[in-house]
Order: sequence, then structure tokens, then C-alpha cells
Amino acid sequence: MPPQSQGSSSTQSTLLDSYDDCINVIIDNCRREQPADATYRPDLPPEPTYGMHFEPLEMPYREPQFLPLPPTALQLFQTFLPEPLVARWVDYTNKAAEIADLQYWSPVSSSEIYIWLAILIYMEMHKESCFRDYWKAPTAQGFDPTQPITKLMPRTNIAVDEKMVAFTGMGYSIAQQGYFLGWVCHRPHSKFGPVGKPSWASRAPRGSKKLALNPTQSVVPFLLHKLPDASYHVFLDNPFSSSKLFTALRDEGHGATGTARINCGIFKQLVEAKIRDNKGQCWRWNELRAYATVDNKVSCL
Repeated sequence: MPPQSQGSSSTQSTLLDSYDDCINVIIDNCRREQPADATYRPDLPPEPTYGMHFEPLEMPYREPQFLPLPPTALQLFQTFLPEPLVARWVDYTNKAAEIADLQYWSPVSSSEIYIWLAILIYMEMHKESCFRDYWKAPTAQGFDPTQPITKLMPRTNIAVDEKMVAFTGMGYSIAQQGYFLGWVCHRPHSKFGPVGKPSWASRAPRGSKKLALNPTQSVVPFLLHKLPDASYHVFLDNPFSSSKLFTALRDEGHGATGTARINCGIFKQLVEAKIRDNKGQCWRWNELRAYATVDNKVSCL
């Protein structure tokens, strides 16, 4: 899949702006998952009409692209936890300590935060019965053997999806196949989500269409822009899916597949069928119905 064409680049510049690489976000036509949460779901009425001819997106084949790794393990770790982010943690922590008026407090530094993270990682990889065992030193009466960190095998448990399912596969093998795991930290009380800014915060070039998504949907193009410049096919769960998001991704040269809810702007006959029978038993076995959106860019099955 080659880099995007010149036409898709102009659309990209209106979706991903320069200020902190944030996404233009609107909170119209969406609702919060919970009152105290920043997770938004689309809340769009059914589409009364549909397109007559779906236009498939051409996704050319490209060879896998392997980028060189940083020269040191520390620099590789800092790719996922960069120094500017840790510096912000340090600033927040020290400011909070000043307000709290804590006794016996000395300001923390970035190096201390990295050491603290290393200790947490080691404690997660090497289990002890109690916390004090991690700092236990050998004595003349005896020595409690501990497993050297150099002999530890890395853990492969990660959190997947909203159910926090433990991933128990061979993480190293997945990496060798070219899969990359990326994430954006959740911000529960942020109005515009972890990567969003209000759509009026920056001006789009005159004559260009200014794109905007809801706070949760904005995470999808944000993560895509972290990947090498190419076309991708993404798979989404229903909190993200809507015709608007899929159209925005397609305009940037990306394909998308995902499950959908009845309030995400799909064709009204599909909404009515889902309301009548959520299990799809009102249709014959193996019967498939597909409706394109009005612009013929998204197909709803």
C-alpha cells in the first residue's frame, strides 16, 4: 500500500492539525457512555435513503515496511513513554505536592520516575509474597534466593478490549509478523477525549472541508497517524463505528470494517430489522442485504 496521494494529504491536514497533533472534535450527535466518563458513542438518526452503487476502495498491496529499532533498550522504551510525557508527570506531581502541603516531601525528577517505572515492571515480572521481600538483603543466618532479572522471560499478558481479556499468545512471534500494538491513555474527565480539541480551535484552509469526529472516534485517526505513511485497513468495535468515521477514514486512504449499533446513522431498513429481531432470525439463513451510503463510499450489511 503506497503512501497517500496528494489529494488525500489535503484532507489529512484538516483532520490532524498542528496543535499537539490533536483531532478536531465535536460533541454533537453523540452521547456519553456514562455521565462521569469521556467515552462517547454516536447518536445519529437512521438514514432515510441509500446509494445505488457502492464504490469499493482500492487497497494496493505493499511489502511490509521494517523500521530500524533505536540503538539502546532505553531509547526503545522511551519510544512508548517519551521524556516530554514523563516531564509533564513530574510537573503535575510536584505542583500537586505544593498544594497538598506535604511534610518530608522533596520534588521528584524524570530520572526518578523512570526508575520507579523500572521497579514496577520488575515487581510485575517477578512475584514475591510481600513487598518487603523485594528489598530483602542476604544475612549471615541465611540467604533467600531471588531470581536474577536477566533470567526472566518477558510476560505476554496485555489488556484487550473493554473486557480486559488477558492476551496469552506469543508476543514476540506477533511482533515478528509485523504487528504493532499502540494505545492512547484514557482521560475520564476530558470533555474532548484523550486526543481531541474543539473543531473551532483551528481554522481549515479556505475552500477545504473541515472534518471533525466525536471524542472517542478521534482516537482512530490519531493512532493511524502514528504509523508509517501508508493505507491501512482497520477493524473497529461498535463504540467507534459510524458512516461519518468510515467516510473520513476512506478520504484519507484507509479502509475500515466494524460492527454497528442502530443509532450510528445506518440505513433505516437495517435499523428496523435489528429492532424487530436482534438475532437476525427474521431473514432466511445465509441471506445478506447490503445498502451503500448516499455518497456510495460506505457499505452497510
